Amino acid sequence: MVLKLIQIIQRQVSIGSKVTFLLKNGREITGILVEIGRDHVSVESDGRTSTVLIDMIGAWEVLEELPQEELPNNKKPPEMQTGSYNNTKTERYTNTVASVESVRVEPFLPAKTIETEILKKLLEIEARFQARLHVLKVELKAPDFSFPTDELKSKQKMDILTIWNRIKDKYEYAVKINELSVKFGRIQPIINDLRSLASWFPTSASVKRHLAYFYWLSGNQGEAIKYYRDIALTFKNTWDWFNTAVLAFNEGQEELACYSLEQFFYKAPINEVPDAWYLYVMLLQKFTNYSSLSALLQLGDRSFSEAELQILFETGIYLLKINDYEQAATELLQKWSNGQPLELLAIEAFNQLDDRPGETYQQMIYTLNNSREQMNKTFSKEMQYQP
Repeated sequence: MVLKLIQIIQRQVSIGSKVTFLLKNGREITGILVEIGRDHVSVESDGRTSTVLIDMIGAWEVLEELPQEELPNNKKPPEMQTGSYNNTKTERYTNTVASVESVRVEPFLPAKTIETEILKKLLEIEARFQARLHVLKVELKAPDFSFPTDELKSKQKMDILTIWNRIKDKYEYAVKINELSVKFGRIQPIINDLRSLASWFPTSASVKRHLAYFYWLSGNQGEAIKYYRDIALTFKNTWDWFNTAVLAFNEGQEELACYSLEQFFYKAPINEVPDAWYLYVMLLQKFTNYSSLSALLQLGDRSFSEAELQILFETGIYLLKINDYEQAATELLQKWSNGQPLELLAIEAFNQLDDRPGETYQQMIYTLNNSREQMNKTFSKEMQYQP
């Protein structure tokens, strides 16, 4: 993996270019690229040299190409020599954890049967996915406290509105003084008020959605997941599925997280929450549930933008590559370079993947379907007694 990243950096970033490296720990390092080593790169900024180990690099952006004659005399790039390394030169930098060996990198020699640009694109896709998977971050979507007039219909409407606004005011005050933590005791009274509303209006998705959020704030992750999952199954709201996925993943319920993200992307644009898509890809890989990708394209009831189709296609290429179908991936990239439609190529990629969802995943789907049927029956009965 390190060698592949070196090869990509070598092709994309010239010695003497101004570049920003985004590290996997979230830091950014910007400067002039002055050296590419076997396991590191060195950049110079404000007269100081920083050395970064390759396996710490998540992504990079070339900010400015600089002519080599502008490099400092002692930082001229070494000549590339196939099959040889300079093993005698070793430099120690004060900002690295250990000294690293400065070497000349072999130029990349692609297989004769594969065009260089196709293989370059394949490696770029793999490196990008691997980098994003190392820095995933998905966060719960907070409710907006809009009063759900259609859901809270009652003869005592003003009293209900007063209770709702009181809950909202308590929450906003806790946010203002930074006292949302359980230790301050401001969350439980809000939960009590919402539970009262939920008992009066058992068919209100909004009340249960807010209750789920405050259970999460209180640290009761089990109840939070249960409420988000149940209202997602009953009302099929896109962001309820998203929140179910976030909490389920954080609590180690990865099968539920995978299924919830599948439901989320049936409605939400793939590029709306980029990290959620990469998380979904990671879970699909774990459970080998690749048929859901074909279903998303072929059975979904929405159209996809060109940007979304590009992501779907590259997802198929990445999954083929890491599942040892590199030849199939390169053939699809060749078809793409020849102008064939992205949607058809993505479907072709997904259909070549072995789909073998495990028993635990299939059991989870069976349990959810049973729960959905039971909740729909309960919901129908509760509608009859709505105040």
